Amino acid sequence: MPRLQLMPHLTCDELAARFRLCRDGRQKSRWQALWLLSRPAAPLTAAQAGALVGRTADAVRKLVHRYNAAGPAAVERNAGGHGRAPRLSAAQQEQLQGELLGRAPDGGLWTGPKLARRIAELTGQPMHPATGWEWLRKLGFTPQRPRPRNTQAATPEEQAAWKKKLAERVRPLRAEEPARPVELWCEDECRLGLVPIVRRVWAPKGQRPSAPHRIKRQWLYVYGFARPGTAETFWLLLPEANTAWMGLALAEWARWVDPEGRKRLVLVVDGASWHTSGKLEVPAQVELFPLPANTPELQPVESAWPALREVVANEAFDSLDPVMDRLAQRCKRFTERPEMIQGVLAHDWAAALNQ
Repeated sequence: MPRLQLMPHLTCDELAARFRLCRDGRQKSRWQALWLLSRPAAPLTAAQAGALVGRTADAVRKLVHRYNAAGPAAVERNAGGHGRAPRLSAAQQEQLQGELLGRAPDGGLWTGPKLARRIAELTGQPMHPATGWEWLRKLGFTPQRPRPRNTQAATPEEQAAWKKKLAERVRPLRAEEPARPVELWCEDECRLGLVPIVRRVWAPKGQRPSAPHRIKRQWLYVYGFARPGTAETFWLLLPEANTAWMGLALAEWARWVDPEGRKRLVLVVDGASWHTSGKLEVPAQVELFPLPANTPELQPVESAWPALREVVANEAFDSLDPVMDRLAQRCKRFTERPEMIQGVLAHDWAAALNQ
């Protein structure tokens, strides 16, 4: 079969560059087809190029005719024009959205190429594998790393009941003594040390970054107190997390937030043993309110730890001193610039109880 002839609007190398740099799935397949047809050493036929990019031979010929007549602009525009019927009907899109919430047909996880194959099955038309990534976004999906969740965590209904119980505790306190301020605070601890933390970073394309790594088990703890819906936070760096140090942290925090002892402070904490111990010394104006078991997503302070850990990520330290210095500076910035974490701390349900 005779080879399709392309007008010299762009060289073979320029067509290859357009293909590699293009981020639109539909346009990318057009540039790829033209590049495959233009290669002087191994030119392909329309049918061969179409098979590689997920198009029919007739579609490739039409693309060449448009490109020869109008140049690169013919590739970049929507070849279907206004009013072209979508590749998937509304019912098919709804069906796929449901399927994407489960496993892929092969039993694994969904990817762009797998979705492209599934769409080809539904429509009876070929689709380039790269176009599947575009359809994942069109259908409202983004790549996310799942958060581990304990199988014994509170159900959504149990979480809602816990929030209601907390509200029913805070509001009556305000009614009992209208002149006495009542504040809701949350507290959690974060353990950091000499075991390196590896985090994703931006790096030049094609150059995978490395991070020094060495296991040395020495730790310190950051105690974080936050008042949801406000800019108020309080941070302590302590050597351990136990009943004695928790009592000291509570005393320092209460002295800072309520030096005159005029307020009622309701503090949300998890079920760690040093929070529930009968030996824990709790300041008189403080009332601890425990979270449901195995449900850290209800703890607003938990959301601040990624922003804290990043200052020591991808590095190895010989001792805890430089780690402590980094963390102290970070906590100071959290206090001076609360907008850094205010958004992640302000869980709506908790912020509403401070209004």
